[in-house]
Amino acid sequence: MPPTRKPKAVAKAKANPKTKLLQYALSAGYCQFEGCPKRVLGDDATERVFNTGQVAHNVGASADGPRGDAERSAELVDDVENVMLLCYEHHRLVDEEDPASYPEERLRAMKRAQEERVALIGGIAPDKKSHVLVYGSSVGSHPAVLGRETTDPALLSRGRYPAAKESFQIQTKGDLKSECSPHFWESERANLLEHYQTIVRPSLSRQSDPHVSVFAFAAQPLLVLLGSLLSDKFRVDVFQRHRVPDSGWTWPDLDGKYAPLAPTYERPTDTTKRPALVISLSATITDDRVKRALSDDCSIWHVRIPEPNHHCIKSPADLVVWRAFVQRLLNEIKAAHGHGTPLHIFPAMPNSAAVELGLVRQEKAEMPFHLYDALPGQDFTHAFNIE
Repeated sequence: MPPTRKPKAVAKAKANPKTKLLQYALSAGYCQFEGCPKRVLGDDATERVFNTGQVAHNVGASADGPRGDAERSAELVDDVENVMLLCYEHHRLVDEEDPASYPEERLRAMKRAQEERVALIGGIAPDKKSHVLVYGSSVGSHPAVLGRETTDPALLSRGRYPAAKESFQIQTKGDLKSECSPHFWESERANLLEHYQTIVRPSLSRQSDPHVSVFAFAAQPLLVLLGSLLSDKFRVDVFQRHRVPDSGWTWPDLDGKYAPLAPTYERPTDTTKRPALVISLSATITDDRVKRALSDDCSIWHVRIPEPNHHCIKSPADLVVWRAFVQRLLNEIKAAHGHGTPLHIFPAMPNSAAVELGLVRQEKAEMPFHLYDALPGQDFTHAFNIE
């Protein structure tokens, strides 16, 4: 009996090299599967450069393949609109392991979203790079670290891109619950100054007119200090964590449908006593709490909004309004009390507003800041001074 011959394998239809090259260009060499950050160019472990990407078809390359179609497969096999670049793992997932979960429409949406993102990033001018600075307090055992998956979208929404692969990450030594410890303020102030003076400032000072994007969440006196360190030295954008709506650190697109920040201030009738600035943006601070910290020997300047709340900073425009407002107010307080008189500050405001307060301060032109803080349900205590 003659040996049985195996049928010849039918070659799988493939996109031609020109189509593949065009798809690599459209995707910038990154896997187009949603959420995958992998660049399909080489091996990170060995740092060798070679092609690791695979071109997948949304409508199957053959009628009997994943998402195949009796008529459209042959028509679209070489159409760049029908192919997408994937890493090995995701190509195997959509074609072999679970093709039913990845119909044509879903893959097309992934391809379209990734290519739009590439076009957006590629269209940002080279001078729009920004150094990311993250400063924060840990919550329990969770460190205060924000990755690029959080900060990059926020930068892109403002027409900027990260200047470096790694960001400046400064973490407080204690968490938010340890503010009542005896040496908290001294330790945290020294920690912030050390990281800024040994890492952040030397790196930024070597560059011409650098831009910094700040993502900060910590006790408010520390945020004011951070802003004062950056003041008048670099171009700075400050970001705010948003929970209503929940858009993370990316400024929400409210399409103008919100009440913009409208702060007002009340000047004390007697300006002969120690000046106290009470900022009630996120909560109301009453006079009795201030006087328990300073006694009755104080002239209280009040900053208010109609309905104090944690979400009052909703857009970059609100921070522009806040900065201009604070500049005018500090000038008026200085004129009333004198340049060298310490200003006692009792803050209740969003984190971004606290950083902006520090940014406004000009080291040689402003009054010394004496900063106070209070844990929920407790009295205000003195934190530290910015001279």
